[in-house]
Amino acid sequence: FDGTLTGTSDPFEVVALLAAQLEIVNGDGQIGIVGAALDELLVVRVLTAGETPAAGAAVPFTVVGGGGELTDPEGQGQPSITAVADHDGLTSAQLVLGPAPGANRVEVTSDQTGVAAVTFLARGDEEGAVPPTPDGEGDGCGCQASGSADPVVVPLFLLFLGLWIRRR
Repeated sequence: FDGTLTGTSDPFEVVALLAAQLEIVNGDGQIGIVGAALDELLVVRVLTAGETPAAGAAVPFTVVGGGGELTDPEGQGQPSITAVADHDGLTSAQLVLGPAPGANRVEVTSDQTGVAAVTFLARGDEEGAVPPTPDGEGDGCGCQASGSADPVVVPLFLLFLGLWIRRR
C-alpha cells in the first residue's frame, strides 16, 4: 500500500447549520473615542438547537443606536453587515463608534425566525474625557479618593486599639 487512495463519491451539498441561539462572547460594554474603532471585536457564538456550533450560519450585525458603523471585510463602514459563523460557531464584527459622545448599540440577529437577538452596548467619549469607574464613581482611575483608609486596615486598627485599652 503506497498511502494514496482514489475513488469517487456521489455529489453532495454542503449545508450551513441553522442558528437557534446567540450568545455574546466578547466586546460588550467597551468605551472608546468617538469616530474610532473599538479595541475589541464584537464576538457572538452561534449555536444549533442541540447547542453545538452552528458553522456557516449567517448572522446580521446592525447598528441600531449611536450612529456608528460596522467595518466589512474590505474595510468599508456599513450600518449593517452579515457575518458567517466559523467551525466553532464564532462570528464577529468591528464597530467604529458614532461621531457624537454617548451610547452605541449593535443588534445581532439570526437568519432564522424565533431566535432571540443579542445587543452589544458601547460608549463613545471625546478624546481626553475621563471615564467613570466601573461602580460609576470617582475620577476614572479606579482609585480610592485621597485620604480614604483601606477598609481592612481601619477595623484592625480599632481592634488593636481596643485590646491595648483593655490591658491598661
